[in-house]
Amino acid sequence: MKHNRSQFMILFRWLLIFIVGIPLVFYIAYVILFYNQQRILLFPAQDRLPLIAGESNDPTLVKAVFPTSLGAEAGFAWYLPPQNTAQPAPAVIIGHGNGEIADDWVGHADILRQRGFGVLILGYPGYGHAAGSPSKDSIVEASLAAYDWLITQPEIAPDQILIFGHSIGGAATLAIAQERPTQGAILLSTFASIDHIARDRYLPAILAKDRFDNLSIISGYDRPVYMMHGSLDTLVRPHHAERLHAAAPNAELHWLSCGHGGCIGDIYQFWDKLEPVMHDMLRNA
Repeated sequence: MKHNRSQFMILFRWLLIFIVGIPLVFYIAYVILFYNQQRILLFPAQDRLPLIAGESNDPTLVKAVFPTSLGAEAGFAWYLPPQNTAQPAPAVIIGHGNGEIADDWVGHADILRQRGFGVLILGYPGYGHAAGSPSKDSIVEASLAAYDWLITQPEIAPDQILIFGHSIGGAATLAIAQERPTQGAILLSTFASIDHIARDRYLPAILAKDRFDNLSIISGYDRPVYMMHGSLDTLVRPHHAERLHAAAPNAELHWLSCGHGGCIGDIYQFWDKLEPVMHDMLRNA
């Protein structure tokens, strides 16, 4: 009897190792892979080549370069001065998604420029024309430097600045809103925090190197926030938008029938819908 019981206990231990140990080994490997590759996953477009030459053929498109502590030419943005409007004019700072570069938004921004807004498209360090490496600290520093450059432009009203952020661009622009005066924020497919992104993927949030915390920032932002999020988004799940909306003192949330990408569709219709929202934000400032 004792012999049989001993065999049973040995078998039970091996079964326990198989059931618990092997999944645990795979999970540890998964966590290690994430930790080592997280900046490649978070900033996938950092090695993309620019689409627009350093000196654009468009004389109205300005390559803004400004000093940061990150090294030569780490501070970069595309600037489109306002047209067809009285000056000084309002301006929109655009933060692009992590799979994009600033060049991707020049055509989109040109529509806003024609409608009387100055537009500054942030370039993240290590992306496109900008030198350096992307991280939370480098993106925040470069974004604040871009804002400081923008408000020195004589055709721009420094008290009429709006921010627009797509995905991680929401983090870049909300970092500006935390430190500098802005009159309103438009967020498209923006996450609540990197901690929440990690938890969605069953990862320990403490291992995240770049801990963008949009939830904390937006809870203290008293200006109007207009949020749009894809109801089919599996990359930044809808609960992120719900959390941001609940935390913001003055926010609207609008659901779109899309995933993480492809939510803009017709860019003219997109800005047609947002332009009155932007004017309301400025009017009520």
